[in-house]
Amino acid sequence: CESLETRVLLSAITGTIYDDVDSSGSKTGGDNTLGGWQVYVDLDNSGTLNNKADGTPEPSAFANAGGDYTINMNAMPTGL
Repeated sequence: CESLETRVLLSAITGTIYDDVDSSGSKTGGDNTLGGWQVYVDLDNSGTLNNKADGTPEPSAFANAGGDYTINMNAMPTGL
């Protein structure tokens, strides 16, 4: 019996933060982007941005003026 283990490694998480004023569930013309907001990957499910066990902060990024952000995941170890 053979098995194959596959791991998917993320290089980045990207997105746009916006105020869904029309409650459509997607960004439409009347929605306002939210620049300057911080987005993070909550690795320990604590509900807050904090440090990992090795003392480095959880991955995070600030949205630009258009609400767009990119969280670099290249430095993350596999298996998380």
